[in-house]
Amino acid sequence: MHWQHNMGYIKVEGHADLARDTESGAIVNRNKNAYEIAIKRAEQAQKRQDEIKTVTKEINTLKTDMHEIKTMLMELTGKNQNGNNS
Repeated sequence: MHWQHNMGYIKVEGHADLARDTESGAIVNRNKNAYEIAIKRAEQAQKRQDEIKTVTKEINTLKTDMHEIKTMLMELTGKNQNGNNS
């Protein structure tokens, strides 16, 4: 079943791209190009956030690996964390 919506709009004075939906009363931007630009901007922002999360995880993994390597080197050289010989 397909839902029908009365697409009646009244222009908002002083704003070429804005209109009021006569059924819901909502103000909507009818500029499709501006909408597409906003969607692309949101997608790019999400991509940057995802990249930051990935890089942060990689850095944390490297820090853990470095700590493990340091611990092993100290054990191999016979020194504890205070720098004393065992």
